[in-house]
Amino acid sequence: MKILCVHPNYELYGSDRCFADVLDALVTTFPDVKLKVLLPRRGQITTLAPFDRVPITTRYMWILRRRDLFRGFTIGLWGNLKSLWMALQDMNASDYTYINTIIVFDFILMARLTRRPVIIHVREIPTGVEMKIFRHLLIWSKAVLIFNSEATRNAFNLPLSKPTYVVYDGYRHVERVSAPEWNGERRLRVLTIGRINHWKGQETLVAAVGKLTPQERSRLEVRIVGGSFNNQDIYRQRLEKSIADLSLGDVVRIDPFEDDPSNSFLSADVVVVPSRLPEPFGRVAIEAMAFARPVIASAHGGLVEIVRDGETGLHFRPNAPDALVAVLREFLADPALVTRFGYAGRERFLKHFTLEVTNAAFLDVLRKEMKLSS
Repeated sequence: MKILCVHPNYELYGSDRCFADVLDALVTTFPDVKLKVLLPRRGQITTLAPFDRVPITTRYMWILRRRDLFRGFTIGLWGNLKSLWMALQDMNASDYTYINTIIVFDFILMARLTRRPVIIHVREIPTGVEMKIFRHLLIWSKAVLIFNSEATRNAFNLPLSKPTYVVYDGYRHVERVSAPEWNGERRLRVLTIGRINHWKGQETLVAAVGKLTPQERSRLEVRIVGGSFNNQDIYRQRLEKSIADLSLGDVVRIDPFEDDPSNSFLSADVVVVPSRLPEPFGRVAIEAMAFARPVIASAHGGLVEIVRDGETGLHFRPNAPDALVAVLREFLADPALVTRFGYAGRERFLKHFTLEVTNAAFLDVLRKEMKLSS
């Protein structure tokens, strides 16, 4: 049996690592299945363990991102039409196709025309006209759909007749970690980690810190860790300007993307996920919980399912620096929350979000839909 696995990125962010986890589960569980991995190009993702055990093909794919939307239907149209034909050929040459994320436009579109079954793993919540486009594409595709949260599935509001599953993303089991014991005598170490862009909300965190009193700011140490896609540094520059304008250089610092953020989580007391738009899932939240770190999360999207407000962390109103200020003040006023929420988050992670748990759920879908057997 041959399974074609398609992924539109080549970095080491959330969806990239999730794709690697899927490949690892497939290779380990079904050693007799032949996998073919298709990427737009080689990159950091291919340094992960499963990629040394599967053949990798790279070629141009029609990837539907907002900034390329007009170009894709105009001057880039001829190349994209050729990619549609190649996608159909690739799918017909395999027994099954697994598509990771919905922005692989050529494969999603051809999922209707191929003679082979297709599974699409939906890890995005588009907005506006993009949501309309992708919703109709998923209905058109005839594919089986896996969503990474109930929030993602609900956002698409698909017909009940469409076969869908919800399988949470997972994270590796972290051994022997303790929640931080912060008693308020030193600075509270606050971490936010992820791609720096217009919707991840780093500016919301900076604005919130700027609204604290000087005495409150002196009790914080804030790290923003991450890089920008394809070196689009405009978002980092904007963030640096905000930090300078608010005179926060002694409180907030920006550090580059880390291949392995383990040490950043271990050195933090609290992790903030301040996303301006709804996170389809929120991988950083479960990573923080794996390291027994409490999470402060925007109250929308998959984060609401992951982070239990008042139990494993605290929610705040999205895009509202004042609301985030109030939550930061809760931690500053009650240091015991750090340890209590940290341990509760760790227990929730072990029950719902380890790779063992989430891979088992994913493989159950494949056994049912692809008739695979170990």
